[in-house]
Amino acid sequence: MLTLAWTRLPGGERLMLLPLSVSSLVLGGLVAFLGRLEREHRPVADATAQALVLQGAVAAAALAFGWDLQRALTVAVGLGLVVTGNATARARPGLWFGFRTRWALLSERSWYATQREAARAVVTLGLVYAAFAALTPAPLLVPWVLPVGMLLLLLPVLVSLHRLSYREYLADPERRPAVAGARRHLPALSGPERVLLGVAVGMPLLSLVGVLLALPSLPEQVPLHFNAAGEADRFGPKTELLTLPLLGLGLTALLWASSRFGSATLAQRHVTWVMAALGGAFVAPLPLGVTGAMHVTLGAAHVLMLAVLALAFALPGPDGRRRVRAARVCGGLALLLVPLLVLLPPRGAEAVGGLLLVFGGLLFLAPMFVFGVPMNAGWRGRTPEA
Repeated sequence: MLTLAWTRLPGGERLMLLPLSVSSLVLGGLVAFLGRLEREHRPVADATAQALVLQGAVAAAALAFGWDLQRALTVAVGLGLVVTGNATARARPGLWFGFRTRWALLSERSWYATQREAARAVVTLGLVYAAFAALTPAPLLVPWVLPVGMLLLLLPVLVSLHRLSYREYLADPERRPAVAGARRHLPALSGPERVLLGVAVGMPLLSLVGVLLALPSLPEQVPLHFNAAGEADRFGPKTELLTLPLLGLGLTALLWASSRFGSATLAQRHVTWVMAALGGAFVAPLPLGVTGAMHVTLGAAHVLMLAVLALAFALPGPDGRRRVRAARVCGGLALLLVPLLVLLPPRGAEAVGGLLLVFGGLLFLAPMFVFGVPMNAGWRGRTPEA
């Protein structure tokens, strides 16, 4: 499919294949590799990898056959949920795969009951979402179907699964932890975690303030999406720019709930806050996309994400250690991106901006590796928390 898309696309639009397809293949391959590290997690890891590769295949097909790319990718998100949800029932206890609540991590009975119900819920959600995306008028797809519609559909599912896991935990006479080191009560947020919380909330707030200040000087209708040639292909009211920072704040709230109700180990909670800060950093500069310079927008987002990672690694982790070497690497990469995007000619800068999306998803996985969150209690070389 990638080959077909490459042959059919004009030369100037072939760069679209990099962020849309290659990134899915890279992330899918990485997730599949993680499944090979622990055979117990292989079914869910393979399903997740298949869902990611499906995204790449759909993107390539849409470009090759001239389909509406936004609609195709939005439908593919729903189908990916069906694929992943189908394997969730087989998820073994761990901190990487499966639906993880504090009660599920504290009780094997709760874990397996939660995964079985989560599988049914996620498959149903995926089918409903795919149909919703296929039938919704194109102007409403972004952001009202993805991500707003997704969040609205997810919230009742998350609440019901959390309640189920708690009931199963209470009904478990043994209450044998599903993950070694899981605790019912964690200490208050540490200083570094409070800093990360400030970043996660502060960046979308600054973005929101910036958009509010800029609104009076913007025309009533502004470009909200650009095609591969950099031409605006969707316009809408300028107030729609507010949805991006608001979604960033919503993401922070969702991850706060995940930290509050889903974390049973210090490392897991710490990584959740790093991811919240990364999400805030990614969303904050996105309103700049109204200018049409998407390479600048994506570049700024990834520079901020690398800076956040550098900060997170420089601060003491859940074990009290600083990851100075990792912090220097992230800081150096952030500094390297700035001249690349500023000094390169526009075409070269656009290529760099597209390539960033290939590796952007990896930044969200980096904290899991650096802070040593094990895939399960049996991962060799890892010591469960006390």
